[in-house]
Amino acid sequence: MKKYVIPTILAFVFMGVSLTGCARKEEPAQTKAAETVSVKGMIEGKTYKNDYFKLEYTVPDDWKLYNAADGSDRKYIEKIAGNSSSDKAFIDMYAQKGDSNVSVTVYKADAIGGFSVTNDFLVDDIVRSLQSDPSKTGLEDPVIEKTRIIFAGKEVSAVRQTGKYNGSGIVSTQYLFPKDSYVCCVTFTCAGPDFSQSIFSLFNELK
Repeated sequence: MKKYVIPTILAFVFMGVSLTGCARKEEPAQTKAAETVSVKGMIEGKTYKNDYFKLEYTVPDDWKLYNAADGSDRKYIEKIAGNSSSDKAFIDMYAQKGDSNVSVTVYKADAIGGFSVTNDFLVDDIVRSLQSDPSKTGLEDPVIEKTRIIFAGKEVSAVRQTGKYNGSGIVSTQYLFPKDSYVCCVTFTCAGPDFSQSIFSLFNELK
């Protein structure tokens, strides 16, 4: 089965959010300050760490963790994901075992900066967008729904997609959260039984 990662299908879906009715934050200077800080994470051994988004993830021993800073790993990631890094989006972490993968993708979304956009707002907007045009998922017979997961010890909203890809069953779950003018998207995709929760539970929030 061809390896498959969902974030590239959903790239910039959230860019279509209307933002009407969102309250302006009281401290817009925070967004400007964030521009001077690196939003990219680092790989050390089997551990991915992103200080900006306060995320840490150590892959299980039988998983392969690819380093986006490494040239050959970067080419492999882009070949699998069909997504090239740019000023607007890049894959910050990618790990794989067989037909299962987990990734962290960072999107630049200037329209979000200064607005009190939440995780629920992004998830609701993506679910509405994909339900109105299921072809965006790239899946056959897709089912798109909002769900709840435990991520880094907290219950949060996520987008869950099920369907078929090249005739095989696919399950994909995405957790998205904004910070300043960026959106971080953590996605787990697998063929067969869904064990996403066991993967999301391995993420930790850095203090």
